[in-house]
Amino acid sequence: MINNLDDLKARLAKVILMILIVTLFEEALKMELKQPLDLLYLGGSIALIGLALYLTHAAESHGAHKEEEHAGK
Repeated sequence: MINNLDDLKARLAKVILMILIVTLFEEALKMELKQPLDLLYLGGSIALIGLALYLTHAAESHGAHKEEEHAGK
């Protein structure tokens, strides 16, 4: 359930991130690895996806802690 504009923005950001991840993996399946540097680029892009997911999760849990503090006051 979406209660305010921040919830809507967070939900929309997650959807966009998932679309980007699926698109990246679709392109990775079509990719021809001709040089070792191509494999490094692919690994770097996967690492950046992992970082983006981690930061999204960290921001979500940080926001949940703030909501609990406001509810307790």
